[in-house]
Amino acid sequence: MELAPHAPRTSPRAAAIVGVGTAFAVLAGLVVAGSLTRLDQYAVDHWMPGFSPSPRESPLLGSGLYKPFSLGIPLWEKLLEVWTWPASVAVSVLLLGLGAWLLARRDRPQAALIWIGAWGAANVLEVIGKWALDRPPLYVVEHGGVSVHVIGFDTSFPSGHSARGVVVAALVAYLWPRLRWAAGVWILLTVPFLVVIAAHTPTDVVGGALVGVLAVLGARVALESRLAELPLRWKASRRS
Repeated sequence: MELAPHAPRTSPRAAAIVGVGTAFAVLAGLVVAGSLTRLDQYAVDHWMPGFSPSPRESPLLGSGLYKPFSLGIPLWEKLLEVWTWPASVAVSVLLLGLGAWLLARRDRPQAALIWIGAWGAANVLEVIGKWALDRPPLYVVEHGGVSVHVIGFDTSFPSGHSARGVVVAALVAYLWPRLRWAAGVWILLTVPFLVVIAAHTPTDVVGGALVGVLAVLGARVALESRLAELPLRWKASRRS
């Protein structure tokens, strides 16, 4: 009796990519439609202590490398800013460069390029999202009860900090498996800290985290492919 050939199985990582991508698309649709505006507005009102921008300021400009050195910023906010530094563009580039250099020294140049590609993909998706997606306006109440439109939040979805943070944490765990728990704790705290320091809203950071997970899943698929093993095989053949 002949048996019918088995249908090709979908790899777990491919299924995960589809699932995460779908989750991001659904979240983006809800954000643009205003279905989650009440949540974000609640966060602006209650989860961002000390946030009082002018109508023309973007909250993203207030979250940078310089802020912990600014006068008039509470110590707790400076500490949270420092905590999120590895997710910033500048520091994440330095960490990415260090990781790529270490992988090259381990004769894994292909792996280094894959992680660079993952970081780049996360940032490209972030920029596209912020350019293409606009949410309903959010407001902050200043002294005197004046409600001010926070322009910076109009195009802050998804969070680049969250996306880069996930990639950086995954790279650290890949390079040093013993530090995977520390990297996990760092990114788990970084996501809510970005809301507390008024860099992003809750939907921003969740959307950014999904973008980062997509980039990492893509990197893991590439790392498990034969392409990632080429440098090691070439070195072995060169020695023989």
